[in-house]
Amino acid sequence: MRGPVSPFTTAKWRWRWQTRDSGRASRTVSISKWKPRLIAKGSHRLRRLSWRYTSIAWRETGLEGITTHYADIEDTTDHRFALGQLSRLQEVVQAFADAGLPKAILHSANSAATLISPATHGGLVRVGIAAYGLWPSNETYATALERRLGADDAQLPDLQPVLSWRARVAQVKDVAEGEYIGYGRTYRATYPMRIAVLPVGYYEGYDRRLSNIGHALINRVRAPVRGRICMNMAMVDISHIPHVEPGTVATLLGQDGNEEVSAAQWGGWMGSIHYEAIARIHPGQPRYLRLANGTLTTEESYGR
Repeated sequence: MRGPVSPFTTAKWRWRWQTRDSGRASRTVSISKWKPRLIAKGSHRLRRLSWRYTSIAWRETGLEGITTHYADIEDTTDHRFALGQLSRLQEVVQAFADAGLPKAILHSANSAATLISPATHGGLVRVGIAAYGLWPSNETYATALERRLGADDAQLPDLQPVLSWRARVAQVKDVAEGEYIGYGRTYRATYPMRIAVLPVGYYEGYDRRLSNIGHALINRVRAPVRGRICMNMAMVDISHIPHVEPGTVATLLGQDGNEEVSAAQWGGWMGSIHYEAIARIHPGQPRYLRLANGTLTTEESYGR
């Protein structure tokens, strides 16, 4: 890990462990911490929380931030619970100030809060899925749209997906009518078929639940998944797609021409959410960044 480190902790023993570790690394550790279980006990507990930091921890480390993470802000259009969390967080901030501690950065806003609730922004925001150009949920989009329609100066963020996942065809095979494809014989060819074997499977994050449901894009045409997705392979039907050979690019997630396989579609096919679809792409898969000038670079070389 390069650069300054600001770990988040929720327990005193982790605080001390992180402090000891920072000493070995000859670094100053700044702590971002909030303990909600102490907050529910009342104002006297807040005072005790503040003084505990003063007497035990402040001399050992620097308190850099105070934070919470919203339990229910993106899956609803009723944000009273989230605003209650924010109110309790502000009580903690005031308790720290009353104890005479230096002012810490207040941060609580995830993607949904960043998009729809300026009151949550504090000193910084923690944008996650929105950094990929994806709305956190339909409810978040509906709230943002409603507020835009209700205010002349409100702007609706123009989020555009930036993540694509692609692989190259490893093999092209002919399958006779009546033959089976994949483990468990879950797909039987009803006509003479051509299939492309893609070198990705559930180990790489191409979820097994996409078996016989999902699509890849090859030469700007949808290629349905046929048979069960294997650990490191998936088979797609290319009978209707000409000029496919080993090395041809297949788009698993993203756009190819006018066609698109979106993270939301993936989530629907999987019976899950688009967060899981993108979060489960294996870290061993090579990552490339497309720069403003159109060139590609690896994550490792970017910024060097």
